[in-house]
Amino acid sequence: MASSWIRRRKTKSGQRFHVKYRLGGRAFPELHGGAFHTQREARERKRFIDGEIAAGRAPDLDAIARAAEPAQTLAQAAEIWRASRLDVSDSTRVSHGVSLGRLLPHLGERPLDELTPSEVAEWVASLHADGYARSTIAKS
Repeated sequence: MASSWIRRRKTKSGQRFHVKYRLGGRAFPELHGGAFHTQREARERKRFIDGEIAAGRAPDLDAIARAAEPAQTLAQAAEIWRASRLDVSDSTRVSHGVSLGRLLPHLGERPLDELTPSEVAEWVASLHADGYARSTIAKS
């Protein structure tokens, strides 16, 4: 039977609350779910782990840490992409820079995970309204 629990530990600086869990009975190893300064935080993590176990999933605690990281913006991703393109000629590199010069002022500060197709469509429509040719818009 899978279960989770909270252990109170005394330290030099006070108390810590360690969340532990097992994915099965006592034959399964005891896994660490996190250590917290407050019991409230430990209870929140325990509830998360209990919910994951009840849904038949192994708790992905790394997903919690990844969610806390700031999302990468389109400008950051574009710069990483440009740096990774080692196989292109100088003229292609210039062409990429010109195309990104059209894109980044409009959408560059948007986090990638929040960018929607409608925003991209609005940007394409704005290029069309500014008089850019269809081939230029396609390349951009």
